[in-house]
Amino acid sequence: MLFANPDVRDFIAANFTPAWESVRAVPTVTIDFGSGRTLKRTVNGNVAAYVCTPDGRVLDILPGLSTPEAFLQDLRTAARLLDRDVP
Repeated sequence: MLFANPDVRDFIAANFTPAWESVRAVPTVTIDFGSGRTLKRTVNGNVAAYVCTPDGRVLDILPGLSTPEAFLQDLRTAARLLDRDVP
């Protein structure tokens, strides 16, 4: 979970105004093992992070399926698009 990672969470808090919007139900999959045993889980890949200007213009869209390190690097690049001074 990218947003549970402290480095990602702290960088977002320091450089962006986070917001979220649910646009559809989270997809789930159910595996039936028989004998009444099932496993129900959500399916990954339901997240995209939009980087917007203060007036709402989209500058970049970051897919949520990456490592925390790769996502943080993408966030740094996006912050530079907003003229943020980041390492």
